[in-house]
Amino acid sequence: MQRNSGFLLIKCWGCGFWSDMEHVVGHLLIAELLDRYPVVYWGPESRYGGTEGINAFEHFFLPVSAYSITDLTRAGLTYFPAMWNTKPLVEENPDRYIPDQYWPIDLMGIRRPETVIVSDRHIWPTEIMRFVPPGHPAYGLNHHDMYRYIFSKYIKLQPIVQLEAEYFLKTEMQTRPIVAVHVRGGDKIFENGNLWRINALYAKEIQNYLIAHPSASIFLLTDSEDILAEYKSLYGPKIIYTDCNRTVSGGLGVHVIPSNGYRKGVEILKDTLLALQCDAFIGNAHSNVSIVIRRLKAWQDGTIRLLGEQDLTE
Repeated sequence: MQRNSGFLLIKCWGCGFWSDMEHVVGHLLIAELLDRYPVVYWGPESRYGGTEGINAFEHFFLPVSAYSITDLTRAGLTYFPAMWNTKPLVEENPDRYIPDQYWPIDLMGIRRPETVIVSDRHIWPTEIMRFVPPGHPAYGLNHHDMYRYIFSKYIKLQPIVQLEAEYFLKTEMQTRPIVAVHVRGGDKIFENGNLWRINALYAKEIQNYLIAHPSASIFLLTDSEDILAEYKSLYGPKIIYTDCNRTVSGGLGVHVIPSNGYRKGVEILKDTLLALQCDAFIGNAHSNVSIVIRRLKAWQDGTIRLLGEQDLTE
């Protein structure tokens, strides 16, 4: 289809890394359905190194189209919502967190005449699937397959990020098999009151894997220093982990602790990429990191387990 309907500027949601990427994926699908060129811009809203002059998205990924935010500011363009006709596109919109149940309809319901649509309100990709028409490559796909379709088409790693992950894989993860295990701590306890009960379920899952694969290693992804220490004590030299920012359980989330935003993003992305190279995965059904690991790989039956409330018994 000839793209002739203008642009969709995908501004940053401003939350955790994979929450922000969920936002991007949904809007890349919207751009396809609206026949618009997508431009992703993570400015001052981003926790991963963005400012009004720096696009943090491109710290980690290549541009998703041949256009940049500069192309969207030339004279004669019109904008939706109308506030962006007078507000610089690089600035943060503090109202983006205000719920608006009609926002998907505002974007998808009519063919807007403005040159540039600007969206920084979060939209789950599942909200967009109902608009996919027959004949589109995403029509009839489940959520996971749609996510992989968008990723494979648009999301390309910056070479330096790819190389950092590949170096760790080559130097630290040659022994096989490896089960990746993602265990949340930190601030997640405030979001999910059952976190410790869910975390207690991991031991049995790991034990079952080690019984079936006695020589296996465990690649541990965690935001908690306490959990890292616990797993090193339990599993000793079987534990593999990257050197990254962590916090104490019940403390501030890693994504909100003041530190180098670029490194935070690289560390989260690297852990995710490495988990995708493992032979099996055990994670948390309520965490975006675990969810994206589930989505980005077509795991074979029996090689993935996401634990959540549905697994708890009284």
